[in-house]
Amino acid sequence: VRGASQGEGLGNQFLAHIRECDAVCEVLRAFSDPDVSHVEGHIDPQSDADTVLTELILADMATVEKVLVRLRKQAQSTKELRPVLEAVEQVDAALAAGRPAREAGLEPERVPMLRDLHLLTMKPLIYVLNVDEEQLGTTSWEGRIPERADLRVAEAVPICAKLESELADLDEEEREEFLVALGMDGSGLDLALIHI
Repeated sequence: VRGASQGEGLGNQFLAHIRECDAVCEVLRAFSDPDVSHVEGHIDPQSDADTVLTELILADMATVEKVLVRLRKQAQSTKELRPVLEAVEQVDAALAAGRPAREAGLEPERVPMLRDLHLLTMKPLIYVLNVDEEQLGTTSWEGRIPERADLRVAEAVPICAKLESELADLDEEEREEFLVALGMDGSGLDLALIHI
């Protein structure tokens, strides 16, 4: 939710859990159902993705600011820390410009220098769009892929959680028959796992 980086919603508790993950799978609502409310009051996956990105950037900025103070002092007397300081300053500039850390343009050999920071926006990202059943097997969901997605590090996979729930209750044979009847090769979750 908006304000998570400052403790709103599950806030810091939620962000702490993400820090320990190797990748981020962001599920965005792209289905219509008047019986299921949305925290913002309207369905807009692009806006939701932007909100999450902003909160993750703000959380990373707080992490980087703390580290920079210490690193600047230490790098004055320990020249081995200067490349680390340069890498953190490069990430700081990207975050300040509203870009995720993974888009800071770091040389590949500098990326491991930041591993201990557990930056949220450095992690690989996959978008999962929870779409209406009618959108499966079509490309009508493609316009809902967040425009800010860096397609070098992000993929978008459409699933229908309602359909996935129905599939989960079936045995293997019924599940395969159901998928064939829908003209699908596999479930959305199976496809999401392939992308991950």
